[in-house]
Amino acid sequence: MGLIMYKKIEMAFDKTINNYCRILNAYYPAHNNAGFTERNLTHNFVKSLESTLGDNSIYWLEAPLSLERNSHLDAVVFCQDSKTSFLIEAKRLSNLPKKIEEIKSDIERMRLSYHHQVLEDGLKFKIENRYAIVISDVWLETEAKKSAYHSWPNCVHDSDTIWSKKGGFSSLETDEIWKNNYHILIAALQI
Repeated sequence: MGLIMYKKIEMAFDKTINNYCRILNAYYPAHNNAGFTERNLTHNFVKSLESTLGDNSIYWLEAPLSLERNSHLDAVVFCQDSKTSFLIEAKRLSNLPKKIEEIKSDIERMRLSYHHQVLEDGLKFKIENRYAIVISDVWLETEAKKSAYHSWPNCVHDSDTIWSKKGGFSSLETDEIWKNNYHILIAALQI
């Protein structure tokens, strides 16, 4: 199951990059600053993952993790066919090293069985496989951000069981220099 799901995650990531290219060729949504909101990254990736998994998948944004603490995930995707859940957090790698520590914490939160119980409460099928996914974007404008980019995913998880990929935008139809500085990163771990 693991290799098949990592391939589906990769396909969804590639769709996300292609969709961003389509959008950014027509519209540059950051006016006078370097940044797009995490919400757009979450939404675009989740829609790509849902379409990759097929009709028997559903997603929810801002999914609850703990009822007592009012904590949540950016998104969760459930696939009925494979009985798999994908727990998703998105981060802009802007305020380093704080964001790196937040990602590490997010990965640990996604691993807690109590959180799985809360997420899956009310689900009409049993989950047998779970994946923690972190999707991030980074602008390579400082040495710290370049370092995080080059050490991805080891900067957020010190295990060789984590799958990762990087995507860039140098092929965009613009001459603006930002297209070489903007990147999207993903890391996934079966939990």
